[in-house]
Amino acid sequence: MSMGTSPSRQASLPELLAATAHLKRALHNRLTLPLRDADLTASQWLMLCYLRRHECDTLTGVAERIGHDTGAMSRVVHALCQRGLVKAERPSTDRRSVRLSITPTGATLCAAIEHTIAPSIDSPTERQLAQLLHILADLMASCTSALRIDDNFPNAAA
Repeated sequence: MSMGTSPSRQASLPELLAATAHLKRALHNRLTLPLRDADLTASQWLMLCYLRRHECDTLTGVAERIGHDTGAMSRVVHALCQRGLVKAERPSTDRRSVRLSITPTGATLCAAIEHTIAPSIDSPTERQLAQLLHILADLMASCTSALRIDDNFPNAAA
């Protein structure tokens, strides 16, 4: 998907930014009470959900996939490990890396929160969600590619 500069494309970018900001805010607002009851932050819950679906990953891998920096994720992991919701292990072959996995307690808590919020959100179908995620992945790839080009030519905009 090309990020051209046609007038219709330019007009849609502000609308896309506004819509995604509104969606993020609405979802966070809906999650506030269930997360507060579980004594979790949104970042902690996102990590639990990711690990529940992807078994085991590194701290850096999870941070990249859920859009957080590794410093913030390190604090999230520490808090979740303290509560017994996540397990962090250093492989003997690479002491710099940390492999993360969700514990049964963490998986149960994550599922309970999802079960609590699911009835109140008119969710898209599996197909609609897959399409949306595909479109968003294409947009993220285009934006990332554009940023790399801009980084290589810092004076190009001048």
